[in-house]
Amino acid sequence: MSGSSQANILVVDDDLHGLAAMRELLSGPDRIVFAVGSGKEALRQILKTDFALILLDIRMPEMDGFETATLIRKLKRSRSTSECPKWTVSKPPH
Repeated sequence: MSGSSQANILVVDDDLHGLAAMRELLSGPDRIVFAVGSGKEALRQILKTDFALILLDIRMPEMDGFETATLIRKLKRSRSTSECPKWTVSKPPH
């Protein structure tokens, strides 16, 4: 399968167990899963790679999922790229 037919998926979560679980769940021959631990890391990755789907944890320190999603929308608009779906996900507090 050529790289051009693979979908890039970005998972953003400050919990390493959550990142590992999402990577395992989403991995497949037609998908490349990128996993990062913060909103800032997500923004840096988005500058380098186009994504078909972005999954964001709502509860993250420094920059939460809502703020990250807002900045991603602004960044995407300024780059004149197509809008990709973003889902915010959260797990129950510990």
